[in-house]
Amino acid sequence: RVSARCRIESERWRGRGRVPFLLAAVVGAAGIFLAVFSVWSDSLRLKFFAAICVGLLNLTLFSIFLRPVIARINAFFFLQNVFHVGVHGASFYFFTDTPEQYPEGPHFSPAFFVTAIGSVAGIFSLLGTVGYNMYASTWKYRSIVTAGSLAFGAVNCLSAVVFLRLNLVIGIPDRLFMVASSAMQSVIGQLGWMPLTVMLAQLVPDGLECTMYALLAGSLNLGMAVANYAGAFLLQSLGVNPSAAVGESAQFDRLWLAALISACGPLVPLLLVRLLIPDARQTDKLLEAADPSSATVDSLFERWCARRGYFAVAKEQPWPDKPTRMSVELSAEVIGKA
Repeated sequence: RVSARCRIESERWRGRGRVPFLLAAVVGAAGIFLAVFSVWSDSLRLKFFAAICVGLLNLTLFSIFLRPVIARINAFFFLQNVFHVGVHGASFYFFTDTPEQYPEGPHFSPAFFVTAIGSVAGIFSLLGTVGYNMYASTWKYRSIVTAGSLAFGAVNCLSAVVFLRLNLVIGIPDRLFMVASSAMQSVIGQLGWMPLTVMLAQLVPDGLECTMYALLAGSLNLGMAVANYAGAFLLQSLGVNPSAAVGESAQFDRLWLAALISACGPLVPLLLVRLLIPDARQTDKLLEAADPSSATVDSLFERWCARRGYFAVAKEQPWPDKPTRMSVELSAEVIGKA
C-alpha cells in the first residue's frame, strides 16, 4: 500500500534543487575520498581501481537521476575526459631534465617550459575563441564536437613526434616545434571547448543555473581526475617512471606510446556521438521539450517511481502567460491505494 508519506508529488523531486544538491554532495564526497585514499594508499593499482569505481558511480547516478538530455551529454564529455589520460608528469621530466639526466632531451629550463610555452598557449586560446565565434558558432553540436575532437586528437599526436625526437630528424629545433605545436593545440582545443560551454549553459534549468552548472562542471572535473589516475597507471605499466635521476634516458623510451594513447583516447566516445549528443544547432534550446525548470523530469528514477505509484502522474500543459507549466493529476490507482 502506498502511504501518504510515499505519495510525494513529482515536483518534490523535479523541483528546486533537491536532486542536483544531492548529486553535488556525492561528487564532492567522491573527490574528497580520492584525495584521502591517495594519501592513505601506496599502491598505484589500488588508486586507479578506486578512481574507476568513483567514475562509474558518478556516471551511473547522473544517468539515473537527471533528465535524459542532461544525462547523455554529461556522459559523453565525462567519457571524453576519462579517455584523455594524463601524461604531463612524465613529459615535464622529458623536457626539463639536464644533460646529465637525459642527454638526448630538449633540456628546457623550467621557466621556459612553464612560462613561455604557457603564455603562447594562453594567447592562442584567445585566437581559438575568436575563430569559433566567427566560423563555428552556428554549427550543429554533432558536427562541431566530431570535427573538434578529430582535430584535437591529430594535433595532440605531435607530442609523440617530439618524444620520438623525429622533429630533429626533419630539422625542426625543439623550442620552435614546442611553441608551434602548443599554439596549434591551444587553438584547436578552444574550438572544441567552446561548444561544451554552450551546451552546459543550455542544460541549466530555470532557477537552478548556479547549482546545475557547478554540478556538471564538477562531474567533468572528476572525469579529469580519473584520467590523471589512469595516466599514472598507464605510465607505470609502460615503464615510464622518470625521477630526475642521472642517466634516466631509458625511462622515456615508451613515452611516445603513452602520448599516442592519450591523444587518441578521446576519439573513442565519438562512436556514441549520435546517441549522446543532440542533433541541434548551438543556438537551439535543449530543455524546451519538457518542463524547463526541472533537472530530473522523465529521468529513469522518475519513470521507475511512476510505475511503482510513488509519484503523481505529471502532464505538461501550455499556459498563455508562461512557457510551460506542470499540471499534476493523481491517478485513480494511487488515490485508491491511499
